[in-house]
Amino acid sequence: MIKEENPIFRKVVLIVCIIFLANVGMLIYTFKSSSTSFTGFSIGENISKTYASIPFSSKISLLIQWLLLLFVLIFAYIKDKGVKSRKQELSGINLQKVAGKGTDLDTLYALLQKKKQLRISTISKIFKINKDIAMDWCKTLESGNLAVIDYPGLGEPVVNLVG
Repeated sequence: MIKEENPIFRKVVLIVCIIFLANVGMLIYTFKSSSTSFTGFSIGENISKTYASIPFSSKISLLIQWLLLLFVLIFAYIKDKGVKSRKQELSGINLQKVAGKGTDLDTLYALLQKKKQLRISTISKIFKINKDIAMDWCKTLESGNLAVIDYPGLGEPVVNLVG
């Protein structure tokens, strides 16, 4: 059975929201004047006045913090997108249906004919082998001009069916 990978984007968004609320709370608590109250519709106006009154170095540190959090959100989103694409790649693969009388390499080639392309990690999960062994199998298919291994700039190698 293939292990389920949990998406992390929702968890990261929750953490960012908590950090945002903590920042706003600390901003209000630390820099509020005694005559200013935060009630009703005056909250937005009072928070903007409070933000304007904080030192420039604090504004810079808040900006750096939010840029880092934005980077973390983008990274989590991209990672979740990759997890979803790997799940889609694994869906609909029934190794017993594809497997014939031949070797595992024959089964891999039949699977590649069905899917047209597969990641090395997908092959290692399907056949429950090490990624190095999966790469060796793909190099064998490549040497027989049956497949081509594509090495993208980012990510892992992908095996494409020739023709």
